[in-house]
Amino acid sequence: MGLLGAQALSSNCVARLRGKSPASGGAKEQDMNRNAEALANEKVGALILKFSIPSIAGMLVNGLYNVMDRIFVGRGVGPQALAGVAIVFPLMLLVMAVGMLVGMGASSLIALKLGAGRREEAEAAVGTAFSMALGLSTLFTLSVGLFMRPILEFFGGSGEILAYAMRFTSFYLPGMFLQILAFSLNNMIRGQGEPVTALLTMVLSAAVNCVLNPLFIFGFHMGIAGSALATDIAQLVSCAWLLSVYLTTKKGLRLRPAIMRPRARVARDILSIGMVPAFVQVANVATLIL
Repeated sequence: MGLLGAQALSSNCVARLRGKSPASGGAKEQDMNRNAEALANEKVGALILKFSIPSIAGMLVNGLYNVMDRIFVGRGVGPQALAGVAIVFPLMLLVMAVGMLVGMGASSLIALKLGAGRREEAEAAVGTAFSMALGLSTLFTLSVGLFMRPILEFFGGSGEILAYAMRFTSFYLPGMFLQILAFSLNNMIRGQGEPVTALLTMVLSAAVNCVLNPLFIFGFHMGIAGSALATDIAQLVSCAWLLSVYLTTKKGLRLRPAIMRPRARVARDILSIGMVPAFVQVANVATLIL
């Protein structure tokens, strides 16, 4: 996530080298054009601050999200349950890796197209990325559901700890699907020149999780399943918020059925950019479990 600010600035260089400025549109698109003009014409230093500060803040919010989960599980369920959540942690990182594959690749591509004044191509990237996120999140979630036990055993789970890990993961499966989708959509918003909106999405998700975790664990006595369910609902709120932004926005790239047909060339570009941060995340997982 620390790379997001710099990645979204690549459009600035493209627009300047090609001597293009974003195309003008009607009154409905004026705010979108201002964002594109900023990416193309503002000083690089100012843009780095504009994108990096919300990204850093988002990293802090995400860290708080993970820490609060473990505090509530450790205090409300016990050390064995906390160890079970730790076993699931590499799986959570892999969820983020899939989200990075689509989200970061699409974010950079969208920023490049907007910086070069190619709004229609940016919209095509949004539609293709959304379809890719749906497909990959479905495939990943089904794979984990089918091979949950061997995956968690490979991560080091056994005995009572494995039982806690499997219970948490069973309830976390919907959250995996939603988290990949939310991560991808949120990065695409950042690529449009709206880093603060992306940060607010993360804050919203973390706030919902921090409220529901103690409620489900201490109030409803749901144990480790309550923590996973709180995560699911937090991700559902994030997805609902992000989809409402994409479906109703008057200043950004709107998600419409007409642009959701996957385009092979666009998908290839997204994967070629996103595979680097995704591979780094997978390498982090390998380091964690070895």
